[in-house]
Amino acid sequence: MLEQAHRIRDALHADPVIGEVLAALDPAHSQQPHFWDDGAGRPCRCLPDVVTTEGRLFDLKKTRSAVPRRFYWQAKDLAYDLQLAHLALGHEDRHGTAPAEVGVIAFEWEEPFDCCLLVMDEQDLAIGRERREEAFRRIAACQASGIWRSEEHTSELQS
Repeated sequence: MLEQAHRIRDALHADPVIGEVLAALDPAHSQQPHFWDDGAGRPCRCLPDVVTTEGRLFDLKKTRSAVPRRFYWQAKDLAYDLQLAHLALGHEDRHGTAPAEVGVIAFEWEEPFDCCLLVMDEQDLAIGRERREEAFRRIAACQASGIWRSEEHTSELQS
């Protein structure tokens, strides 16, 4: 597994676009947790995978297909836009400015270790922020009622 991880790392660095991003990695902020209270006063935390010296922000994701068009829709289905919007808010709190660019570095775990860089535009991030707020509303409703969807489904199964 370690050998495979090294080969993936090498493939990412060899990619002309992703290699450029990784060459500008800021180790002081990449993989460093950040805690803050958001605009609504909610405690938040984030752990960005890749922050560059130019203020670009990327998350690393393993995928079955790094074909950009296919991966974009998978990213939307898996709410990566929500996650990236949250990471961007944390970045803005930490640095006092929004990230210059936000996206995902996707890589395949199997040879030939294809990879792609997916940059989210402002519309993607706006949708992600909306999805983030909806997630917070759901959490608040569960906290208020004491009923969590997984508990509802568990009790239905037990009946």
